[in-house]
Amino acid sequence: MAGMGTPTLRPGWVKVGLIVLTGVAFGSSVVVNRLGIREIPPLPFVGLRLLVAALAFVLILAILRRSVPRNGRTWADLAFVGLTNAAFPVVAFTLALQFISSAVLTVFITLAPLFTAALAHWLLPGERLTPNKLAGLFLAFGGVLLLLGTSTNGLADRSGFDLRGQLLGLAGALSVAVSVVYTRLRLRGTDPMTVSALQTVIGLLLVAPLSLGGGLEPGGVSGWGWFAVVYTGLVGSSLAILLVFYMVRRYGATVSSLPTYVMPAAAALLGTVVLGEVLTLPLAGGAGLVLLGVYLAGR
Repeated sequence: MAGMGTPTLRPGWVKVGLIVLTGVAFGSSVVVNRLGIREIPPLPFVGLRLLVAALAFVLILAILRRSVPRNGRTWADLAFVGLTNAAFPVVAFTLALQFISSAVLTVFITLAPLFTAALAHWLLPGERLTPNKLAGLFLAFGGVLLLLGTSTNGLADRSGFDLRGQLLGLAGALSVAVSVVYTRLRLRGTDPMTVSALQTVIGLLLVAPLSLGGGLEPGGVSGWGWFAVVYTGLVGSSLAILLVFYMVRRYGATVSSLPTYVMPAAAALLGTVVLGEVLTLPLAGGAGLVLLGVYLAGR
């Protein structure tokens, strides 16, 4: 009968849904990561997480029948990206979660696009810092100073403030920015799916020696601990990245960056409910300045 067909979602709602889903995937993965290291030492946890992600990506490459590079120069570039975008950031972020909440860490992670813009100004032709980008950098820097100056860690016990959490968060975000710029310089012509898969495998190989000596006792890990490993590997290190790739191809780079604004909100909400983390005015203010800075820089 005319007019009685199956209802379809409007494209605008699909786009919004993907943005929210991707932001929640990233944010929830940070929360579950912190849940996991309550039972599994950080370095073994990172190794297991990357193992799950690497297996998922290898399976995807096999299904899609994507070829791998055959020249040594590309593999050398992939090794550097594997270090700076898979191994070091995941290690740094996981170690940081020993000292700061999920919400605070996601605020530092959102700095990666701003660090990328600053590095691109010097290293990538045609990607100069505009007044908006400079204003964004200064605002975000102010947000970081607010978090540091108020000893904000997002945890119920503020007496245990440890600067290592913030420093590790900053180091991880800077490493991601270095990787993004390097990828644009050296791997622009390589299939992004292949880059993501191989950098994850290389990251696993780099982290494995550290993970094996991390004191993991499998018998002492509950079902929640193993759930955290699988969830962060499949959702945070695989599904969320695939969603970003899809949005880049379907809607462009600007839309694919919007989950950045959802991630801290998702982490703050879930962290409060699941882990008993706390929301404070300095945290809200610092996060607001950083996100406003990211917004201005992306305009």
